[in-house]
Amino acid sequence: MKKFFTILLSILAITILVSCTASQDTKITEIENVSMTIQEGSITPTGLTVIITDKNNPTYQYGEWYEIEKSENGAWVDIPAVVKGDYGFNLIAYNTIGNKLKLDVDWEWLYGTLDKGEYRMLKNLYIDGENIYFNAEFNIE
Repeated sequence: MKKFFTILLSILAITILVSCTASQDTKITEIENVSMTIQEGSITPTGLTVIITDKNNPTYQYGEWYEIEKSENGAWVDIPAVVKGDYGFNLIAYNTIGNKLKLDVDWEWLYGTLDKGEYRMLKNLYIDGENIYFNAEFNIE
């Protein structure tokens, strides 16, 4: 009986581990009338400027939170934070002006200087009690 529970717990742990690592590519959702692009010429190893276009009426509000992932062997991988201890983002709501919102993002405090490679920035919206994630891809040359 003890062996049965050990095997059952092992299968459960593997299932949880696989579902957690597989969620990276499935957490991105297309949000109707919302898109995010990177401003041309703004990409540096420590930041960029993102432009969110929201054609909804009324438009959503956007916060400061973001996450950067790197493409490695065809999979999106979280970049570890370089900041020591706990960190957070200001809880603020930005509105679009003329259906656009321009945000200058400096991630050096959080991720340091990024190496050359393919990345994506994730932002989120809180819609109907659920966090919805959207993204824009970019390259650091």
